[in-house]
Amino acid sequence: MMAELLPVLDVATPRHISSELSAFLNKPSDAKISIKDATKEIFKYIKDNNLRDKDNPRYFQVDATLSKLFKSHSQDGQLSSLKILSYTCHNYKKLKYKYAK
Repeated sequence: MMAELLPVLDVATPRHISSELSAFLNKPSDAKISIKDATKEIFKYIKDNNLRDKDNPRYFQVDATLSKLFKSHSQDGQLSSLKILSYTCHNYKKLKYKYAK
C-alpha cells in the first residue's frame, strides 16, 4: 500500500509579498521575505502593542493595522495565534505546496 502524499509548505524560502505586508514590514514593494520571518514580525507587533488576550494568550485582538493585513477579519475580532498562517497566506504571491510522504 502506498503512503498518501501530504502537502508541506516551505516557510523558509523568501517569496514576493503583497503591498499590505510590505507596508506593515516597512519593506519595498518588490521585497521578498520568508513566511517564517514575516510571522515573527507579526507576533512581535502583537506583543509590542499588548494585543494578546490576558486570559487566553493563544488569542489576540485585531487592531486597525492587523485588520488591513488580515483583510477578511473584523477589527473588533479576536483571532487564534495557531491559525496565523491562514490569516496571512493571501499576502504571498504564488504560494505553492511541496508534497512529502
